[in-house]
Amino acid sequence: MRSLRVLLLVFSCAALAGCGAAPVDGDVLLMPVLRYVFPTPDFYGLAYENVALTAENGETIYAWFVPRENARATVLIDHGAVFSRSWPMPQVAMFHDLGCHVVVADYQGFGESTGVATLATVLADANTALEFVRSSGRAGTQRIVLYGVSMGTMIAMAQAADAPSDIVGMIIEGVVELTTLEDIGYEFMGITPSPEASGYVPAELDPRLTAPRITPPKLFLQSVEDYITPLDGALALFDLSPEPKRLETLNAIHGLGVFMDPNYAGYVETFLDEVAPRE
Repeated sequence: MRSLRVLLLVFSCAALAGCGAAPVDGDVLLMPVLRYVFPTPDFYGLAYENVALTAENGETIYAWFVPRENARATVLIDHGAVFSRSWPMPQVAMFHDLGCHVVVADYQGFGESTGVATLATVLADANTALEFVRSSGRAGTQRIVLYGVSMGTMIAMAQAADAPSDIVGMIIEGVVELTTLEDIGYEFMGITPSPEASGYVPAELDPRLTAPRITPPKLFLQSVEDYITPLDGALALFDLSPEPKRLETLNAIHGLGVFMDPNYAGYVETFLDEVAPRE
């Protein structure tokens, strides 16, 4: 509960921090960010490694590698807008408990990563973290599960749409679908709400374009009480996605299912048992 109160306080501060008006630098829409990096994995009693990666454009991306003995797979977390890689720490702990290595990286301009925060680079930055997993050579990194939350669902879907053989599954929560996304969701991505707002999202991230190409197994986790990324949008993307797929409904605030829905870890464990069974 202590962690939940901390995270809710930070979320509230972000909502009050003027996230709406999107500053523009040339043709680049800059996203509002809170660059605090807390908590760290040791707050949850987890050993971890600090990792510095070089982005395609030369900026430095900072990540954590949280190892798990006899890992069944490696989970790459694509986190959401505004916050740093600390935001999904409860999910990091959950995946670790369920037998997985975990990697979570900040896109450039987020957390300690250098550069500016913009939708134009988040997918390339996430792919830099994905390549780190692939090149590590550690036991348990040959099977990769993508996990995206909020804005990170668009990124995870774009990565999964490439369908490489080492991506054994994808889990997404708080699923962004651009035609149903509420205004605050656009504001968190640095886009001023308008009828043309979806046009500012790079086509490579458009979930309606990526969903039909995602062939690995998929788990959609979507709250019926989510008023940022409504259930209708998740259902539309679920319908566009090919089998195998599963949708589980939650009762939680946007992005906080791991705290608020007692069935959350069970849904995830069942999925992991199917796509990356323990040996």
